[in-house]
Amino acid sequence: SLLLTPLVFIQMGYSFYVGIAVSVVSAGIIIPVLKESGMIKTDIGQDIIGVALTGELLSIVVLTGIDIYHRLGLTVMAGIEGIKLLLLLGVAAVFLRILYVIAWWHPERIEKVMESNDPVEEGIRAVISIAFAGALIAYGSGVEPILGSFMAGLIFSYVFKSKGRFEDKINAVGFGFFTPFFFIGVGADFDPGVLKSLQGISFSLFLTLMVFVSNVFPLLLSRFMRLGSLEAVGMSLILSAPLSMIVVAGALGEKMGLLTPEMNGSLILTAIISSIIYPSLFRAVSRRMSPSSKPLQPM
Repeated sequence: SLLLTPLVFIQMGYSFYVGIAVSVVSAGIIIPVLKESGMIKTDIGQDIIGVALTGELLSIVVLTGIDIYHRLGLTVMAGIEGIKLLLLLGVAAVFLRILYVIAWWHPERIEKVMESNDPVEEGIRAVISIAFAGALIAYGSGVEPILGSFMAGLIFSYVFKSKGRFEDKINAVGFGFFTPFFFIGVGADFDPGVLKSLQGISFSLFLTLMVFVSNVFPLLLSRFMRLGSLEAVGMSLILSAPLSMIVVAGALGEKMGLLTPEMNGSLILTAIISSIIYPSLFRAVSRRMSPSSKPLQPM
């Protein structure tokens, strides 16, 4: 969708970047909704998470690439920045593998970090430190800091296979502490004039529809992915709620001069509408999914 949707928007007379903004993917809302619906441990739930995380990584890389091109053009410096991005991904992969080997050889140390009754919360401190370190390394490399934090989260997820209560604590810190600051900033930058403009609201509704259209590939590839019709519809719906990534794409586009403040406001409104409508529709669809899509009940 990151390739096709921008082409569709160009054909309709809009900037290619608007197409990029509505085709990004984020797992921020998807994971809590899957947990709430009891599908987080099912096969379809894991497939959705895999697609969402892959899409989020690709979205961050594409936005970073556009930012590099906009700042430096097709120059040697742009090539160097691209190499830095690849090196960052390579270093993250090597670091991930090293940690995985350490976890395999010393499971008792990992278990100590993951203890739910740890009074000093060593695990929480470690993960937050790794996330900030990843962001600082990315920033120092001239890459978007969010990419570094994302890679840190990926490392955590890959190394610590059985997270249990510890994962709930991480989610509580993220959604209960850091995320509100993000949305306070979004609200401060949001232009209320968009809500007073019929044209702005209409455009936001159009973009909301296009967000779903850009995520219909599960419907088109349902046989190849071995998905039932309802499962494919459900995957398309829940992938259409990329709240944080649309906001990030809009802010980055305005900073680069590719979007007007009014257009950025429409994208923020689109992100809000999408994150209300599509998860609600997914919940309705998930109740009708086949039993194989539901978590196994204990005997």
